[in-house]
Amino acid sequence: MMKRWERLIFRLFTVIARCPFGLLYRLSDLLAFILNYIVRYRKAIIRGNMRKSLPKFSEEKIRCVQRLFYRNLSDYIFETLSCLRLNFETLQKRVEYEGIEFFEKYHSEKKNVFLLIGHLFNWEWLISLGPKLPQKQTYAIYKPINTSLINQLMNTIRGRFGTINLPLAQSVRSLMQLPNDGEHVFLVLGDQSPQKRKIRYSLPFLNQETGVYNGFDKIARKKNMRILYGNILRKKRGHYIIRFVPIEAQGKKFRENEIAEKFFALLEVNILEQPDNWLWSHRRWKHQKGIDF
Repeated sequence: MMKRWERLIFRLFTVIARCPFGLLYRLSDLLAFILNYIVRYRKAIIRGNMRKSLPKFSEEKIRCVQRLFYRNLSDYIFETLSCLRLNFETLQKRVEYEGIEFFEKYHSEKKNVFLLIGHLFNWEWLISLGPKLPQKQTYAIYKPINTSLINQLMNTIRGRFGTINLPLAQSVRSLMQLPNDGEHVFLVLGDQSPQKRKIRYSLPFLNQETGVYNGFDKIARKKNMRILYGNILRKKRGHYIIRFVPIEAQGKKFRENEIAEKFFALLEVNILEQPDNWLWSHRRWKHQKGIDF
């Protein structure tokens, strides 16, 4: 339950969400300036991540990417708040989907779908996907945050068009209990940084050894689910293209961790295409090796 001050901030968020996009992006520009030049939000972490991940980039280019990152991060914040009032038709004009036919194909094959994405802006606008799919239900698997305000905000936004929020701790049981009948899509942010005790597999990613969650790999293989990668690109400010790419086994069946390896390979290509559009501010490489849900 939210505290009184959290409820007041949530009301403020609903007021901000009513602003037209032109005003929202002016506010975003102001926030980006504050984050970059005044607060210097996680600047050492961001620049350290970029230097290690993008070794061919000069310092000048890294500073340029970092500056654009702050703008994109600020856009993400205000675009996400806008979801509190945006209608489905408006979102459809701002998000283009390519590859919806794969969902139709897997629905006809009666196989549930894992949709794997990375923290690429703006992943929250995928809330508009559910109503376009033939599947009956879409789930967003997430790791709850300690702040009630943020959890309430995310649950409200992600549930607006029928998506069910599924906490990570409950996801395994739910996934195993639901029939693999082609009626369910599970959206997973697959590039989250696991706790050290939950790292059971690591792989090379962005020029570094990277500890990863591989639970989705295990469940997908066990349940014989279909896998799609969501390639997110910023077309222009406030407009995105999301292209769905099948992840398929090299042989008859996926070998262990093959799904995780192919996901991170696709994600790396996606990031390098628009390096300023990924969430560089999280401590992705705090633990590189360690044991997964």
